[in-house]
Amino acid sequence: MILYWFNRYLSLSGPAWRYLCLSFVFFLLWNVDTTLAHLLEILYPFKDFSYYASVLPDYLHCKKLSFCFYYFLRFDHVFCVPGMYFLWKCLQEFSKEFYVDS
Repeated sequence: MILYWFNRYLSLSGPAWRYLCLSFVFFLLWNVDTTLAHLLEILYPFKDFSYYASVLPDYLHCKKLSFCFYYFLRFDHVFCVPGMYFLWKCLQEFSKEFYVDS
């Protein structure tokens, strides 16, 4: 929603705005990822997942597709870390623009 509003009503030119939009995209992916992971935790009892997490060979050879999907979703930092990086770059670019203009 924010990305749509930015693109529709503001002129987003410059690297700072691009970094901000990229951070929004990655944070959105992160939220979807964690929501799906929590939904799978609710649908399946945790004891089913904990057995596969404790034994490495069974962890690598998932018995069910939902277990493999769950473990992929547990790596939610794959989306969170780039989101934080692009937010940091955005703030860096905004501070450069601010100090150049002052």
